[in-house]
Amino acid sequence: SPPLYSSAASDVYKRQWQVLAVEPNVTELPPVLSNMRNTTYATVDAAIEEADVIVLLVDHKEFKAVDPHRVADKNVIDTKGLWRIK
Repeated sequence: SPPLYSSAASDVYKRQWQVLAVEPNVTELPPVLSNMRNTTYATVDAAIEEADVIVLLVDHKEFKAVDPHRVADKNVIDTKGLWRIK
């Protein structure tokens, strides 16, 4: 939801964490994120490779296609349960 999204984005910005934002269904970040110096648009593969922490919030097909073993050594918050190793 936009208010939650804006609040979380604002908190991350204040802390100056580097953020790799992945959204396969858009070609650019929304203004609330694109105006933040610490946020970069990334592909799924680039984000998995570079991120120390991965937060999975949606179950797009591109995320469902990721082999859970690729993120097994990462710090993952998987709100959809897509990357559980069975």
